[in-house]
Amino acid sequence: MSAIHEHSWHQSPMRYRALDGLRGTAALVVMFFHIHAIPQPAGLMGVMIFFMISGFLMGVLYIDTSWSPKNVLEFLRRRFARVMPLYLFIVIVSYTSIILFNYPILYKIDKLRLFIGHLLVVKGISALWTIPVEVQFYLLFPLIWLSFWLLGWRLATFLVILLSIFGLCSWVVPISWDLIHLVHYFCFGIVVAIVVSQMTNRSNITWDFGFFCSVLAIVLVFIQNTISGYSAYSAASATASIAVLFTCTQSKLAATILGGRIGHFFGEISYSIYLWHIPVMNFLLRTHFWSISDPWLFLVIYPGIVIAVSWASYRIVEKPARTWLTERQPRRDSIVSSTPQAA
Repeated sequence: MSAIHEHSWHQSPMRYRALDGLRGTAALVVMFFHIHAIPQPAGLMGVMIFFMISGFLMGVLYIDTSWSPKNVLEFLRRRFARVMPLYLFIVIVSYTSIILFNYPILYKIDKLRLFIGHLLVVKGISALWTIPVEVQFYLLFPLIWLSFWLLGWRLATFLVILLSIFGLCSWVVPISWDLIHLVHYFCFGIVVAIVVSQMTNRSNITWDFGFFCSVLAIVLVFIQNTISGYSAYSAASATASIAVLFTCTQSKLAATILGGRIGHFFGEISYSIYLWHIPVMNFLLRTHFWSISDPWLFLVIYPGIVIAVSWASYRIVEKPARTWLTERQPRRDSIVSSTPQAA
């Protein structure tokens, strides 16, 4: 395992600040996709980027940390603190609102079995479907982490790549388990973290040009999708998303565009945006706001409401709960400009 320590993974605290804006952009893309303001593969790419950022940050934060049961429990506790409080709040409010008022205030979790499935993080309706995938990968990651300490980084990286290939080919597996079919996105993020840690520095202009080209690739994927259809371009979407994540870790241009105050703000509330945008949309639909308002006006008012609700949710629920669950503990995530939000 010593070979992996020949390179310092813990660089400048500002090194990955572009990930704030990238995470926020992914949340906004998913939001606009669900009101049909942008076409596929927008929704898929937003989720891809969330999962890849999670994998990347887990790789950066933990793989070079000593593996032990205590550290694994600390890892799981911190992951729980980031994802579960707001998720459980939304699930409980969704179910109790239907039981008490026969009205789905947030999500339509209207059966006890469905409610228990959400509490156990084994089921997820609507936008909540990604949370079980994320949490289940948290349970898998300690095994990946352990492999780096038992086998060395080269062999362990090879195994992560094999796991990625399995995920890519999982359509042949007759199992209805989302993690199996999506695990490669987390693995892509881990591989990016490993590659970045082993690289010698390139010129800033090289990384900036790479970032520009990767963003251009995403634009071209959308254009091609509009012309030829979505399904044929999922591989292109994944490739472009990996390129964006990869270059965001190094490009000063990406840090300038995505890592400023606006990017930091949207990165902080990205998880809340992701969980709240569907309930806000459904509320506006039920009140007929969508049908009686000018579409362009709706494209302004709807995001404004989502952002306001998400900011309040972050300040009132998400951040206080996370702080309470993690206080008096040393920080392991100081290498990024803000604490990584869940996808």
